[in-house]
Amino acid sequence: HPFACFYSAVDIQRGAPGLALKIAEAQGVYEDQGWHVRKDGSSFFSMLSVAALRDGKGKLIGFSIVSRDLTETRFAELARGLFESFPDAILVVDAQSRIVQTNARVEAIFGYNRAELRDQRVELLIPELFARKHVNKITDLVAPPHALPMGVSLELFGQRKNKSEFPADITLSPMDSDRGAMVIAVVRDITESKQAAERIRKTNAELTALVDELQRRDHEMRALISMDDLLQSCTTQEEAYKVNGLA
Repeated sequence: HPFACFYSAVDIQRGAPGLALKIAEAQGVYEDQGWHVRKDGSSFFSMLSVAALRDGKGKLIGFSIVSRDLTETRFAELARGLFESFPDAILVVDAQSRIVQTNARVEAIFGYNRAELRDQRVELLIPELFARKHVNKITDLVAPPHALPMGVSLELFGQRKNKSEFPADITLSPMDSDRGAMVIAVVRDITESKQAAERIRKTNAELTALVDELQRRDHEMRALISMDDLLQSCTTQEEAYKVNGLA
């Protein structure tokens, strides 16, 4: 099979196989990490090493090709990158409610570094008033069979290292691992959205009060106008007294 069979049609079109052989011939070896193609046409991420083979006189007689499948490693790196860059805090908690792993956002939201949180019970991050009730939900999730559905959402308060509290939206999902059942907790600080909602509520309340006041004044004005019309229609003082009495 030609060497190009390791490459996709796009890579072949841009001359990648020929370039790899030229570099190997000139430098003795060529190494590249990238996506390559299996015999069945599927793609895999690998380390491709091409070494030039020469005879006793130094004449090029061919190339040796070694490919190492790094697909799982690559996907693990991608998953780790997504885990770390996720905009919400992510904690992995075991069946004993101990924190196994955290992402960078946990440090930003809660104020603890990773070393401080590792193997600590998750109650550390929840005010005592809520802790027992919601930790039980974690143990329910990891109990076989899972007692709660995937993606249980809770709205409660988180507790920072300095003991200050903040409103949080938390999503719990069970996960199986080589260490047993785990729970992934995704925590979002909703302080700003709560504050925005409160501002909207206050604005709506103020607008409602203003509308009520305008309606009251309009009703009073209409009553005064109606009384004025009645007074204008009176022909005697006695009729005017009667109108005032009705008012």
